[in-house]
Amino acid sequence: MVLNNPNVIQNLNVRKNLLSSRNVNNPSYKDNQVNIPIDKTYSVNSSDYDLTLTSNTMINCDNINVINLSFQRTDTPHQSLAIGVYYNQVNNINTAELVYQTEQNIDKNNFFNQFPKRNKFIYFKALNISSNVNIKGQVELSKYTQFTTNSQIRDTIDINAQTNLIRNTNDYFADVIENKIKGELLHRRSGFMNNYPVSAGENIVGTGEIYEPSIWSVVGASGEDFVNVYSDFAGDNSQISFGGLDYTGNAVSDAITLSGTSNITSFSKFKVIDFISPSSQPVGNVFIQTATGGELLNRMSSGHREADNIIISIPNIHEGVIKNLSINSLIDLRGAEIRLIKRRVVSILTQKSILQSWKIIDETFNISLDLIGNVIEGGEFVYVSIIHPGYGALYSNYINCSLEIIQRQLSPIYEV
Repeated sequence: MVLNNPNVIQNLNVRKNLLSSRNVNNPSYKDNQVNIPIDKTYSVNSSDYDLTLTSNTMINCDNINVINLSFQRTDTPHQSLAIGVYYNQVNNINTAELVYQTEQNIDKNNFFNQFPKRNKFIYFKALNISSNVNIKGQVELSKYTQFTTNSQIRDTIDINAQTNLIRNTNDYFADVIENKIKGELLHRRSGFMNNYPVSAGENIVGTGEIYEPSIWSVVGASGEDFVNVYSDFAGDNSQISFGGLDYTGNAVSDAITLSGTSNITSFSKFKVIDFISPSSQPVGNVFIQTATGGELLNRMSSGHREADNIIISIPNIHEGVIKNLSINSLIDLRGAEIRLIKRRVVSILTQKSILQSWKIIDETFNISLDLIGNVIEGGEFVYVSIIHPGYGALYSNYINCSLEIIQRQLSPIYEV
């Protein structure tokens, strides 16, 4: 007995047609590509119009999905070359907006990058020419492709944007730590206090020796100072690099060579010092103080190779996101308050704000917070402090703390 199966094709002609379709030659896939050649020589005296990679008019991307830029440097030796990517709704390079800025590495002759279609017109321009440059290559415009790039990694994502399901096999935070994402870095600071300082008050978590310096509260040029750097060991002669922010919120760094316990004055002025790095390990403790008032801005303990105190600054044209804050502490019955504080260096109206605070009395306090919902803008810095009643012989107290902030450069992507 044969059962009727509704899925079996009974009609012979239909079966023949289906089988014959296997032998039909489908037309080959063609991508309507447009290649625009690049063959340019730039000099330090090139006019603004001459710095465009293709021509003095913008490229029409109306029917294009993907834009590839590739070229080869033929000049040797050469310096890194910055490329600006400009977009506009109309064909006018004078009103076009610089959206991306990328860089051809000094150690590589070849450059390739893919850019999204952000507007109807696009053009590429060489930036910051400091020596003669010769390049040959092309701009490739592709209409049909399986890779349709709508944005780059740091673009703001619209809630209505089309998306693809992608399974990532790498870890973003690991890539940042390993410097695989240019323009982004991870700041990590840790500090501990084995007990309270002698006098009651508010101290930056770390060595317990830093109170909020008065220049942090001063707006303008008088809110920064040269700094003196010294060790408490007479034989120390290591080179010490250090940095932070000036009074405008720009990043500033300096380096000196220790001369034991003698003050060595910096070449630059600082408002905030948030990192210290020695070329070789000093024997003693290293201190950085304001040259005028002698206020302690930061220090590095003997045996350490970084600043002791939990202070992280974000310079202008950048922003930061707090990745993690971890606190482990023992607070006696007199109580204390631990604070996560943000300060801005240029505006008196938003000078200081408390992002998080914890009032603790007679307990062991442990907390770990991931991705705290506060953006640290350029020209701001963050620190952890503790308001305490001072040292007491009858009490035991300690606080261990670590803070991680991811810093990313804002548009344009790279600055040369």
